[in-house]
Amino acid sequence: MMTAAAMLLTLVAVPLVEMNGSVETISWRPLKAGDILAITREGVRQEVTAAGLLNLADPVEGVTPAYRLRVDTRMVEEAEDASIMVSFLPGSEKALPSFMTSEVVHLGGLSLAEMHKTLEKGAREAGRRMIGALGPHMAVTGRPATDTASGRDGAVFSFSTVDIGPLPDLTGKGRIMADPRRELHERIDALRELAPFIPKQEMLRAAVLRCALGDYAPEMRRSCIGALAVAARDHAPTQIAILRALREDWDGGVRNEAMQQSVSFAGLARNEAVQSWLYVISDGEYDRGSHEKAAALLAREGGVPNLEYAITRCLKGPVGEESLGKKEQCLGLLKLLPKERQIPAMSGYLARVPPMLQGSMERYAFQSALGKTGRPPPPEIISLLAANVEKAAAPQWMREQSLEVVVANMPCDGAGLDLLLRVLAASTGRTITYIALNGFSRFGKDTTGLRTRAASSLEALYKAGKIAITGDDVPQRIKRTIETLAPTASRER
Repeated sequence: MMTAAAMLLTLVAVPLVEMNGSVETISWRPLKAGDILAITREGVRQEVTAAGLLNLADPVEGVTPAYRLRVDTRMVEEAEDASIMVSFLPGSEKALPSFMTSEVVHLGGLSLAEMHKTLEKGAREAGRRMIGALGPHMAVTGRPATDTASGRDGAVFSFSTVDIGPLPDLTGKGRIMADPRRELHERIDALRELAPFIPKQEMLRAAVLRCALGDYAPEMRRSCIGALAVAARDHAPTQIAILRALREDWDGGVRNEAMQQSVSFAGLARNEAVQSWLYVISDGEYDRGSHEKAAALLAREGGVPNLEYAITRCLKGPVGEESLGKKEQCLGLLKLLPKERQIPAMSGYLARVPPMLQGSMERYAFQSALGKTGRPPPPEIISLLAANVEKAAAPQWMREQSLEVVVANMPCDGAGLDLLLRVLAASTGRTITYIALNGFSRFGKDTTGLRTRAASSLEALYKAGKIAITGDDVPQRIKRTIETLAPTASRER
């Protein structure tokens, strides 16, 4: 049996991966969409193939690849930026988690040749981030297992940025709206009258964007985000600013308004919206309302890239009463992962069960991940669960259910026998005692001598009075177990 500290690796051969991509832009001179696609795909290809991670191939009609790798580039013309997104997605196989990495590059003021080089550099960086995410899951890389879901500390996704600029010189209602010295209701009324003009007037829109990101009053920031709804449908800087407010604003009401606006984003902007929702549940400051909303939106989306990464980062967060609600939301998202990925996503969590882990959602998620995966847990998970059994601080139900899984799947070796003996010696509950005794029956067909050792060790422990008698039928149960393991010796006694 492996040590409890052993980390889980999904060992796979180099899979066949279909490579595709797209470019999202309205007009960008002098760059051409075809050149952007070719440059970014080649940059990612160089990094991924150099690492020996994936066997890349162009799409073939009628052939379903094991996985898919997409390279999508979003040109944000107003900011003169390009966001290069690399997505690793399941095809016919689901043994590996899905990821989305990205890199944002600035193209303003560059010559055409410099733009090409900058795009290639950004693509290679996004490709390196994908290697960092996938590497620990791939046997061929020879990398150590650092983190079963993320592969590296820190974010794998770089969000787009936009410079809002200074406050423009406004007049009339615009000046009232932007003046923090005015009464709040006056400013909100002025904003309401200006709302129809925001999509078409650049200076007014810039002022409202500044308000959404930096006004001192949460009510004003929330109102400004709401007033940007129409502009956010197709104006990239507005979308970027709203997503920034979603991730960074300290007020839950502002984050909820920004999240509501982001639901309507389409195309590659939706990728950033979904990744922002994931950020809220994994790294954002906890607020029950915004976390519940983000979790509900993600549940509607299904298995999105970086979902497992976000769940794992969430579960690795600080232990405490304030974090329980956040972890409940994250555990509730486990069901969106493929069955093959649910236990790996929980492995680090199972290794450090906190004493206060008592919530109903934790219990449900634990049972769901362990009992409905359709296959036995891997040895590393059995080791983690075995460690849980011996944690006195772990909840009783967690110890009992961990032991059930261990007993059903542990190897019949000396380490497994020693674990059962320790559990019996420390048990103070009838259920734990019965489950451990059931574990001894696993040695009934052993032919290496462990069967005899199991019988004699159990009998010695019982005669020494080291097994707590937690029920009148426990002694008879112990004797029957010994007879099952060594019937001949039992009759002689």
